[in-house]
Amino acid sequence: MIHAMRALTSSALLLAFAGLLPSLATADTTGFVYEAVHTEGLSAPTDMTFSGSDLIVAERCGAIFHFAQDGTRTKLGDIGGIVNCQSPDAGLLAVDTPAGAEGSSWLYVYYTAKDKIEQRVSRFPLQRSEAGFELNGGAEAQVLWNLPW
Repeated sequence: MIHAMRALTSSALLLAFAGLLPSLATADTTGFVYEAVHTEGLSAPTDMTFSGSDLIVAERCGAIFHFAQDGTRTKLGDIGGIVNCQSPDAGLLAVDTPAGAEGSSWLYVYYTAKDKIEQRVSRFPLQRSEAGFELNGGAEAQVLWNLPW
């Protein structure tokens, strides 16, 4: 009986998230606010991080985008020249800025290297400007390398 209840509850939750039970899907007593996310023009986003109130999104083959609070999207840069994205489990896997560092001057990336069979953590200079952010993709500083793939 307990297993049947769990299955029934799981099915109801699945249907609610699928939008098939709108009364359950829209009931919000948690205080969360639901907002639409713009994904147009993103081919394979793999990770995101916040820099202050701005959002930075990484794509699997090396493109990195900045989303301002007003929804404006700009391309920070592309490190596809050093990223191996030929395998489904490879590519630009993670992106981050130092914790608590609003307007940080570094962007850390975790990726599968194109020149060797390894994964790396590197950092790139990230400058904030009037127009948003600017990534210096040619100034890579490897932090960890020879990570097994």
